Amino acid sequence: MARIVVIFSLVLAACDVGELPGVGGADGGSGSGDGGGNGCIEVSATPAVGHHNPVMPTGCMSAAGCHSQAKGLGAAAPAYSYGGLLYKADKMTPYAGATVIIKLGTAEKKAAVADNGEFFLVPGIAGLDEPTATMTGSTEASACPSANLKMGGLLTAAGGDCNSAACHQPGGVQGVIYAP
Repeated sequence: MARIVVIFSLVLAACDVGELPGVGGADGGSGSGDGGGNGCIEVSATPAVGHHNPVMPTGCMSAAGCHSQAKGLGAAAPAYSYGGLLYKADKMTPYAGATVIIKLGTAEKKAAVADNGEFFLVPGIAGLDEPTATMTGSTEASACPSANLKMGGLLTAAGGDCNSAACHQPGGVQGVIYAP
């Protein structure tokens, strides 16, 4: 019995005061590994290279010959279910390496932002299907150390084309998508 007490005491002594292995500290932590506790995702130091240079300020799925399965895909262009551009708080500088989080029902996917601000998800098993009239989606932009910035409204049917004229086209009514 004494051996068990000594071994248990050594395990506890190796922990910080008030902390057990696998249990967060007093602030609960964010689970992101950043220690900030606000749920943000670290900005990637090595974002992917965007495929449009210069970027296309119009919706990725707004026209035939682009990324719309329904309107006709462009040459070697995959179908997107969500896509757009993410900017920094100045609303002009692409936010390379940030993350866009998209939730549809209970499913959640993260889209990495390329060096030119582009982000996208494909439909199906590897990605996330488009929102529908009965299944709405929500989004947020994430870039530590700032807290995630959530979109005010829900994504409804055909709402995955984030830079369309109806949503966040640069110079449009709602303005561009940005993260703090």
